[in-house]
Amino acid sequence: MQKIVKFTDDKYICPQKAIRKFRSAKKLCTPLYLYGVTGIGKTSLVMHNLNMKCCSYYSASETSADQIKIKEQSAEYTVVLDDLQNLTDTTERENYFEVIRKLLSLNNVWLILIARCPFPRWLLPLRTKYIFAEIEESDFLFSLDEQITYLEQYDIHLTLEEHQKAWNLGGGNALSLLFFVMEKGNLELTQRRQWDYLETHVYDRWDLELQEFFMDISIVETFTVGLASMLTGRSDVEKLIFRAEEVGNFFDIRGTDGIWKCRWPMRKSMQQRLRRKRSIEQINHLYYTAGLYYELEEKPLEALSMYEKYNDMESISRLLISNARKNPSVGHFYELRKYYLKLQEELISRSPVLMAGISLLQSMLMNIEESNRWYHQLEKFAEEHSGSMGKEARSRLLYLKISLPHTGTANMIDLLKNADLLIHNKKVVLPELSVTSNLPSIMNGGKDFCEWSKRDTELALMIGKSVEFVLGKYGKGLVSLALAESYLEKGKDIFEIFSKVEKGRMDAGRGGVCWNRFL
Repeated sequence: MQKIVKFTDDKYICPQKAIRKFRSAKKLCTPLYLYGVTGIGKTSLVMHNLNMKCCSYYSASETSADQIKIKEQSAEYTVVLDDLQNLTDTTERENYFEVIRKLLSLNNVWLILIARCPFPRWLLPLRTKYIFAEIEESDFLFSLDEQITYLEQYDIHLTLEEHQKAWNLGGGNALSLLFFVMEKGNLELTQRRQWDYLETHVYDRWDLELQEFFMDISIVETFTVGLASMLTGRSDVEKLIFRAEEVGNFFDIRGTDGIWKCRWPMRKSMQQRLRRKRSIEQINHLYYTAGLYYELEEKPLEALSMYEKYNDMESISRLLISNARKNPSVGHFYELRKYYLKLQEELISRSPVLMAGISLLQSMLMNIEESNRWYHQLEKFAEEHSGSMGKEARSRLLYLKISLPHTGTANMIDLLKNADLLIHNKKVVLPELSVTSNLPSIMNGGKDFCEWSKRDTELALMIGKSVEFVLGKYGKGLVSLALAESYLEKGKDIFEIFSKVEKGRMDAGRGGVCWNRFL
């Protein structure tokens, strides 16, 4: 038998799920495949449950295929091939494939294969011919009761709550528990020891391409192929993911809906490695790239989270201004409120868009005094500026007059008539707004227009054209649909109601958004 060099623990306890599968496979002499992350106890399980006099052990990282010479046996004999994840060379894989194929055909030879990844693709042809028993990673994890038994061997006695915290740290991983013992129950030191072990005993054995790939993507919790391509600057990301899967079981999610997620201990240890290997400027550039990707994907929360990591106020303010320009019904005012409310007053005061956005947000949060304060700040800005900045400020003031939730509908008729005139004279450009605030009602949506129902037909004739012009594509079909809703509430003839709905639908269908979004 070849020399075994492994991280072992004298106080070994067999995980019950794993040992049951092991004994079943041994009894039937079924080829066995074991896999799981480093240190989880794969080799220990095998070595503690075999008659070593009738066994040969080979590590693929130390033994070439041509060194493995096993003949027919007169009695039951076990052959263990470990560290198969280290076979990255195509020729060596082919040679090992032939050795494994031959071992499977020998009488009285029980073959055990051990790796860190699920059954590798390069061995699949053998899996279709031979039935393999599998002991997967989850089978090696200790239950809480097994953990208690293990720690009590070291005279470590914890409360049930403390045991749960220790279990949560490694999820029942035997190596994590061993570090927990070595660090005398210190969870923080246990975590660091675990990360250091991964860095020195796992990552240093990979090629630089794979190390750099994992370091780059470690800044995000989940990633797509597109995000990974931007972070790494590589077009062969799928190939790298494929290789990463072969060298270890490092993903919690394998491409579900195109989203990948690195396992938490691996990601944290890679972040530690990233801080050691790269400069602050290089790390900040990664966060900037991730933020830019999320911006392009219209995921402002994720983008702001990346910019916030390195306090990039320029990118944060740029994104918030861009979001404030959007129709509130499709923007993310409420979701991004913590970022808006963190902005410095000096920065807000320089931007009419931000002043209007903060005023609207404060109104939504029912902070009426703050909303009015920023409204008056914007008024002052409009008085002091001319040109494009002045026009932007006046446009935002008009927008707030129409849309601020707390101002109600007082003087709305005169306001809409005046807005019609200002827009016709090109003194202002009204930003996009939603007349219903994404609510299923026009009469009582963003604002309460129920009082207008008393004079619905009269008002439609008086200001209908002005409303449709001022609101642009959001106004197409609006008057007819509002009349239909008002008629329905008043119990008018159903034919007349449906006639108004159909007219509104047809008008909105010609370049409007009201029908498409709200009906």
